[in-house]
Amino acid sequence: MFNNLHDKIKVLEKLNGNGSLSMNSGELSYSIFGPMKKAAVLNFNISKGETITLNKIKFRRTKEISDMSQLDVINSLGKKIEMDLKKETVLMTKHFIKK
Repeated sequence: MFNNLHDKIKVLEKLNGNGSLSMNSGELSYSIFGPMKKAAVLNFNISKGETITLNKIKFRRTKEISDMSQLDVINSLGKKIEMDLKKETVLMTKHFIKK
């Protein structure tokens, strides 16, 4: 009975894993900010040099691939825009003025 219990404990130890939070290949491909993921889209036309604020964007599903996660966009609030952009443009890192 003790040996049986010992074998079951070994199985439980293997189930714990090594604590790594790495993603498998399926999770990595799904995590790309691309088609049908929620991306930041402009609510209005924006002029060069204008500052991005939360009321100027919305997050919605789009067929376009964005290089910015939702967190990247939130962290970019308050930054200035590099070029004139039209309403419904998906925000990308290239749209922001580099410091």
